[in-house]
Parts: sequence; C-alpha cells; structure tokens
Amino acid sequence: MGGSAGFLSAAQEEALKAFVGATLPRSTRHVGAFILKEFGLVYESRSGLIVLLHRLGLVYRKPIIIPRKLDEKTQKAFIDSYEDLLNSISDDEVVVFGDAVHPTHAARSAGCWAPKDQKLAIEQTSGRQRINIHGAVNLETGETRIIEAVTVDALSTIALLEALKAVYPLMAMIHVFLDNAAYHHVKIVREWLAQPGRRIKLHFVPAYCPHLNPIEWL
Repeated sequence: MGGSAGFLSAAQEEALKAFVGATLPRSTRHVGAFILKEFGLVYESRSGLIVLLHRLGLVYRKPIIIPRKLDEKTQKAFIDSYEDLLNSISDDEVVVFGDAVHPTHAARSAGCWAPKDQKLAIEQTSGRQRINIHGAVNLETGETRIIEAVTVDALSTIALLEALKAVYPLMAMIHVFLDNAAYHHVKIVREWLAQPGRRIKLHFVPAYCPHLNPIEWL
C-alpha cells in the first residue's frame, strides 16, 4: 500500500500520530510494525510510509542538544533583567549582542549514493584555512558591525568596542551583551572601559546558554 488518503481512517491516523509523538520511532520499519499490529494493514513500500507520515504533519529530524549545565532559574533571571533593561533605557541608549566566530575555508567530503566500483574524490582546497571574526548585532534594527582579527582576544574585543562607538556616535550608552569568554573579563578590557568617554557597558549571557545570545544565529 502507498501513503495516499483512504488506507487509514481518521481515528487510525490520530492513533498513529499519538504513537509517533509518544515513542519517537527511529525508522519507518517501527511505524509499519505498529500499523500492522494495531490495524492489520501492510505498507510494503518505505516511500509509501514516508508519504503517509508527511501527510500527517510528521517529519524525520534529529533532536537538538541541550547543555547539561543549563540552569532554568539563571536563564529566567537573565531574561527578566534584559527585559527590564529594554523597558528602562532612554532614546540615546542602544543594545547589541556580540560574539566571535572562526569560519574555516576547506573542502569537507559528505556521503552520497554512487556505483559500487566508482572512485570518488574531491580536490583539497588551498590558501587561507581560517579567519577570525568579531561582531555585534542590533536586534531592533538588524544593523551589524563586524571586524576581522588576527586572533580573537582582549585586543580584538577592544577593537570591536571601538568600532561600536564609531557606529553609534550619538548614543550616550551602548549596552553590549557578550558570553563569558575569559578575554572579555581581563584587566586590559576593564581598564579600557574605565577610561573617560567610553560610553559602553558590558553585560554577560549566562554560562552554557549560547541560545540566549542572538548573534549565534547570525
């Protein structure tokens, strides 16, 4: 049988959706076994089962990984403080989220279907293998400021903060949210921030919570 409408009743389809939601079967074989046992119907085609599952709004995907040290109370406290900040800042203040990333320039092989005896190869990339980028994003406007650095460290952090001052020359205060990388806390950064006219205040996202730093998505 295929996956077109009519082979399962509405009640059977709901029972199948409940089974998938409760057990999260790893393959269509398990789904087919359930249909056979519960409804006495045989789906001989895997593609037919896939069509059926898609029609019922079910998809095959991998679960996301949740950090083991994630603390709900800490997250809530951070979110509450962030919302309080947004509700209290004046028109001459701005909030941005910053982070660093290290893209790699390299060819990476991936699996594929091919004839058994056919040899597969790709040419290795050459030249620069990695770059270091420090950047920040303004969620309200979507504006970004990105700099390239030889090394991501305290000096590149200061360079990014200097760049943000140039982006927002009329702002009395620039609130910058960062992760807890050690180079964000070192003495040279604290001394730079303490100098007159910096107009920057750092805030830190809770540890093990990259999902609370929106620039991760960028």
